[in-house]
Amino acid sequence: MNNRIFALFLVLAIATTIIASAAFGAAIKMSSGFYYPTERTWTGTNGGSAGDPRQPWNDGSPGGRIYGYLDSAAPSALGKNHVGMDIRTPYSNPVYAISAGTIQSYYNSGDSRYWCIIVKHRMANGSYFYAVYGHCRMKSGYSTGKSIAAGENFAYINESVNQHIHFGIKMNNNFSTGWGHLALGKDANSIGWRPPRTWLLANAPYGSSGGGTGGDTDDPTSPADTTAPAISIAGPNSNNTISWTITDSGSGVATVTTQWDSGSTTTVAASGSVQVPSTAQKFTIRATDKAGNTATKTVGPFNVQGMIVTVASNLFKDGFYAQQLDGSEGVRIQYGSGGGPDVAEGNLIVINSSGTATANGERYLTNANISVTGSASLHEPIKVSVPDLKVSVEAVDVGLLVTVTGKVTYLKSDGTAFYVDDDTGVNDGFHTGIRVVCDGFTDGSLIAMPKLGSSVTVVGIYSRATVQTKIVPTIRLRYKEDITVW
Repeated sequence: MNNRIFALFLVLAIATTIIASAAFGAAIKMSSGFYYPTERTWTGTNGGSAGDPRQPWNDGSPGGRIYGYLDSAAPSALGKNHVGMDIRTPYSNPVYAISAGTIQSYYNSGDSRYWCIIVKHRMANGSYFYAVYGHCRMKSGYSTGKSIAAGENFAYINESVNQHIHFGIKMNNNFSTGWGHLALGKDANSIGWRPPRTWLLANAPYGSSGGGTGGDTDDPTSPADTTAPAISIAGPNSNNTISWTITDSGSGVATVTTQWDSGSTTTVAASGSVQVPSTAQKFTIRATDKAGNTATKTVGPFNVQGMIVTVASNLFKDGFYAQQLDGSEGVRIQYGSGGGPDVAEGNLIVINSSGTATANGERYLTNANISVTGSASLHEPIKVSVPDLKVSVEAVDVGLLVTVTGKVTYLKSDGTAFYVDDDTGVNDGFHTGIRVVCDGFTDGSLIAMPKLGSSVTVVGIYSRATVQTKIVPTIRLRYKEDITVW
């Protein structure tokens, strides 16, 4: 190649680069401080979406779906919600960061057109959210963990058939249900999805001078909501019940969850009530509004009110048991090294405990301080079926006074336990029926077992036992009168 031809190629290359750069332009900033993810702004007048008041730029070609769109031709494929906005823009066009962030993940969910980039961004109030840049490929030199600046061209459109970007906003990093569509019956908002356009216009990025106080000229929106929901918790009251009310004067309450101690979370309504579990120490409630602002409040530890003793404190060597007056919950209680007052069956008590522990698969209160406030009649023993007696550390059935009727299927040779089958044939891995324990008393005594094959009704405390390292459901006898042979 001679110098003249080389120079011509160089000029053409430079000209092509200049033309391409001019065609692509630069990232366009919204009034709220975020940037559009492409050179397209979301203009247009075709509305009607339940999830977002305006449709993104869409020339009517395939792929121009809005947030919340239901494809009537294929509802089983798209489901109730299209959890993003499809912005029509040519293949290989640049993709811009809507604000400063960190690339969290990059993966392919289908063929070569289905690459997706998840970027972690930050809001003006300090909270984080995640943006989905779907049908996009990262540029050379970019990888997960890399920080990107606001408006930075870090990727390009990789959808060559229906040329567009699928852009979504999510308040958490759980994308187990996918990043494009939800199955029928799934609610997008409850699992963190937000309408991208209105959300970006109603909020502001971290460190931005924008405040999300108004929409673009083509789409006025409400002022930014940067105030977290207000949480009000009352109780426990005399019935040992906690109630709550969540209010949000801005974008409105989106999700509310509750949690006892460090256990699992439960999604609840914005107002409600619940009884304090016997082993609970702390109650936490978290509320998120539709703009992504989150508030958390924790109360406790609690005094457990109005429990009635089901086993006297001097009977079993490993503590005693009590249950709610209505038989809804029970608990094992263990004094600290300093001991505690003797309590008798039928005593009404108030419990204050410094913690919980677990033994044989049952949670119990430790270092408990007990106040006796009166007396009451024990609840009638709860009739149970063996299949219903399961082992769960989180269960609140330990300590309940229960009764079961059936045939004796097994006698332990040392006289410490036998099994009763109520004709359900359930086997706990060792024998058929429920294990009934005849020992564990402070004086070392045993309750005499019935004969093998006899029909009996037993009354006792629902508990657990460890058999060869396996935890099995158990009924603990209190007296010889707890066995009736018939």
